[in-house]
Amino acid sequence: MIHKTFANGKIEILVTDAEFGHVVPGDKNFHHRLLNRDLASYPTVWMDQQHTALVAHADKEGILPATDGVYSRTTDLMLVTKTADCVPILLWNEKSSIIGALHCGWKGFTAGVIDSFKFVGVNYEDCDMSDFSAFLGPHLRAEHFEVQQDFIGQLSEKKQPYLIQRDGKTFFDITRGVTDELNNIGISKIEDCGIDTYRNPEYFSYRTWTQSTENDRKESYSTFANCIVMKREEIKN
Repeated sequence: MIHKTFANGKIEILVTDAEFGHVVPGDKNFHHRLLNRDLASYPTVWMDQQHTALVAHADKEGILPATDGVYSRTTDLMLVTKTADCVPILLWNEKSSIIGALHCGWKGFTAGVIDSFKFVGVNYEDCDMSDFSAFLGPHLRAEHFEVQQDFIGQLSEKKQPYLIQRDGKTFFDITRGVTDELNNIGISKIEDCGIDTYRNPEYFSYRTWTQSTENDRKESYSTFANCIVMKREEIKN
């Protein structure tokens, strides 16, 4: 499990692991599992992720339909993206008091979900995209992101440079692609956890699930939660 704070403790990030268990939007046991691990629980915003480029605003708990990005200025509100190989991107702008969470698989990446996030800077006059910081959670890395011709054929010319040829096979470097796209919208302060879901059993991997034998494979694959919250500042006497 990853548990970190930034901006002098104002921003809290949490990534659950396999021991924590499978997560689904609106899971009523999610908060109990947090509290049982001595972790703070907050009203939670989930997304019904559909690999879109849609980024929505949220100011209260709930499940956002067909959304793959969310941002908020509300304190003590947890934004969550669930993943199992896709790139979870958690963002915060301390100066403008804005947090965000993006679900970025290859479909969302090619659809432009990161590019959609730049409109947050348009919606708020006091928001400069260069003031955002980003955290990349566990995801499938290029070493194990082998792709076939049907995948390659769906990539635009702009995305072709992220293909890697090795030993007669083709791989996709979504980590570099995500980093470049964040840079393109003005976000350069990026921390990558460096964890490969394919190699690390602590985090669920869809590709590992598909490549396992039928006897070892569960009926459905699991996902883990990537969470960010902007905590209310305590009033000091």
